Amino acid sequence: MTAESVASENPWADPAFVETYERWGDPTTAILAQIALDRTGIAAGSRVLDVGTGVGALAVQAAERQCAVLAFDSSAPMVELADRRLAGFPDARAVEMDARAFDLDDDSFDAAFAVFSVSLMPHRDASLREMVRVVRPGGIVCVVNWATRFGSPMFEVVAQAMEELGLFPADGMDNQIAPLEEGQLLEAGCVTASIEPIGAPAEMPAPTRFLDELSAFLRAIPGFSSLQPAQLIDLRSLIAQKVTHGGPWNLEATLGIGHVEKG
Repeated sequence: MTAESVASENPWADPAFVETYERWGDPTTAILAQIALDRTGIAAGSRVLDVGTGVGALAVQAAERQCAVLAFDSSAPMVELADRRLAGFPDARAVEMDARAFDLDDDSFDAAFAVFSVSLMPHRDASLREMVRVVRPGGIVCVVNWATRFGSPMFEVVAQAMEELGLFPADGMDNQIAPLEEGQLLEAGCVTASIEPIGAPAEMPAPTRFLDELSAFLRAIPGFSSLQPAQLIDLRSLIAQKVTHGGPWNLEATLGIGHVEKG
């Protein structure tokens, strides 16, 4: 399979995407992963599961807090990088796994986290149920979800520009991120649930370098990969205007915390 076919079928498994994600996406994830760990109060010695770890932003921070960590993702290049970052921690590792059905025993963890991963999954409800299943009685399920239509400010700027220029495919608007609600955590099996807004400042590439820096990353936006040269010129111009005049940029997310029933 060629790199081009990998990118079209699953951009998250494309090495160029992963490299760009590590540069621009992982720092974003790390900022809000720290908030999630702080708010849940996970203590040293806890067993932590990181669902859809990416390149390990939350997993590394949990390991630094002396937790035993299992991180997983469906993208082999991301797992490889995350596992290298966890190599210095004896009780932490990253593996490939399907987020629809975890290959894990019931009640195996004190807490399960998903930072900007479950948000993007078409099978979000199944993944939430699996997170509850593998957490012990009295444990915690924590989900960080984007609070904006297209997620990261980097995606939001491009998606808004494509929308204004009429460049979305017919079904492109179906890919907006659904909000996280307390009822979803309760339906997954949590006995209590809370949702709160969280945020932090965001770094963006310079206007003149925006598309050059992020082109591999932006393949996840419906229709972006099929844009023609003339369309890219128009898009580049509009994005430069938005980035120049639209800051400062902030990450807008919601933090959902659910508790599993005590035994």
